[in-house]
Amino acid sequence: MSKRMIAVFSIFFLCLSFFSCNSKALTFSAEELSITLTDEFVEVPTTRRGGAFESPEMFIRVVRESRSVVEEIAGQSDVSLETYTDLVLKSNRLDLPVTPEKTCLTYEYTAFDETVGRYYTYYVTVHKSRDAFWLVQFVTDKQDYSDLHDEIETYLESITFNET
Repeated sequence: MSKRMIAVFSIFFLCLSFFSCNSKALTFSAEELSITLTDEFVEVPTTRRGGAFESPEMFIRVVRESRSVVEEIAGQSDVSLETYTDLVLKSNRLDLPVTPEKTCLTYEYTAFDETVGRYYTYYVTVHKSRDAFWLVQFVTDKQDYSDLHDEIETYLESITFNET
């Protein structure tokens, strides 16, 4: 390899490390749920209970549903996370495989947004806290999803519930 190529690669990696070190972690809250994201995210208004956050590459929607409302809809008390996930999928007319993770259940799908003429991938995580069920949807452009999946996993691991 020539000295010129080595110099180009060195400059590239220095720039890459500089830009990656500039992102700071910030904790955002949506009611009793907290999630740690980079400082590229901003909170955006939402009309549903929960919250929404976006960055140039990703949109995150947090939806909170009261356990008492879910139990009333399900017609039973102490609804499991699996039962709630099945209710969500059925109400959205989705038949998708569900994967258990450490503290939640997940599923993913890709859908076309006619408004902007693009495909988006939705990585949906389903959680249960003491008083609520939660959907946390990580939405990315379909072509960027595989590059962002590790980042999504980091965000997912940061989710906590303040249950005072």
